[in-house]
Amino acid sequence: MTITSNNIQAPHPKIGPWLLDHNVSLRALCQSALTATIFSNRPEVRPSHFARIAAEEAAVLGEYVISGDSRVALERGRNLCRMGLGTDAVLGLGQAIRRFCIDNNSAAFDTQAIQTIEDYH
Repeated sequence: MTITSNNIQAPHPKIGPWLLDHNVSLRALCQSALTATIFSNRPEVRPSHFARIAAEEAAVLGEYVISGDSRVALERGRNLCRMGLGTDAVLGLGQAIRRFCIDNNSAAFDTQAIQTIEDYH
């Protein structure tokens, strides 16, 4: 991924559609990661919120890989912290997404695609 002006990176052409095709599985994995780190969050973050947070995470990741705008990722990180997610939960989401992409390696994921996912986190 190449950096251009205004924190915009050239998007990776294959992973946006691939993420859309695998959205349900990605959301489920993100929700599991949030459940695994439940006690690292502030008390106002309820398990009933995890499905929504996971769906938002998958959507924002898709937006990021399509747009290449690093401000999308930065704002998402801020929002996760404002929601009350703890460090372990935020790191767990990143780890789960990277693991999902590597475990489901397809023609869409080359070194540049993995770097794009890494850049999001």
